[in-house]
Amino acid sequence: LGLPKFQRLYVCLGAAKEGFKAGCRSIIGLDWCFLKSVYVGQLLTDVGIDANNETWVIAYVVVESECKESWIWFLELLVKDCQIVNQFGFTFISDKQKDLLPTFEQVVPNCDHRFYARHLFSNYSVFFKAKSLRDKDRPILSMFEYIRCKLMRRIQGRRDKIPTWNRPICPRIFKKVEGNKAKIGACVAMWSSGGKFQ
Repeated sequence: LGLPKFQRLYVCLGAAKEGFKAGCRSIIGLDWCFLKSVYVGQLLTDVGIDANNETWVIAYVVVESECKESWIWFLELLVKDCQIVNQFGFTFISDKQKDLLPTFEQVVPNCDHRFYARHLFSNYSVFFKAKSLRDKDRPILSMFEYIRCKLMRRIQGRRDKIPTWNRPICPRIFKKVEGNKAKIGACVAMWSSGGKFQ
């Protein structure tokens, strides 16, 4: 029979789940990284994009290996936790498109699937692939506690910034709108059909 062996551990914090449902777009990015510790495994994560165009960590898991069974297990828990009942309108993004297609088709067959867009998840790697998460001597539970504390500080930091906003839209989106306003001077509107222009 042998000794019991660690297989998987899933975490979806209540604040992260509710924040995703309340204020994120229907885009979920999936990524992973190796754990370079004595407790060999892989950290799988899924992140959303919030109203200010920043990543929003929804859930994370440590698994024995990055394989179809691990991804199916992870996605089934995510779909249940985030109550993704009507899958139409949701898009899953991953850099492992070919490997995850069968998983998507099994777990979320009505969702769109796209290749990874690094510009959308640029600060993901800073957060999850940081050396501090992969220290060789960090046990899995200590690593999860470290991630939890870091996420809670991040959520609270965002909450503290909200009262300082003096516009009806988020700062990053405001900058994009202003940038587009500057570019619009070089555009020419052309009649399309009816009362529509492009």
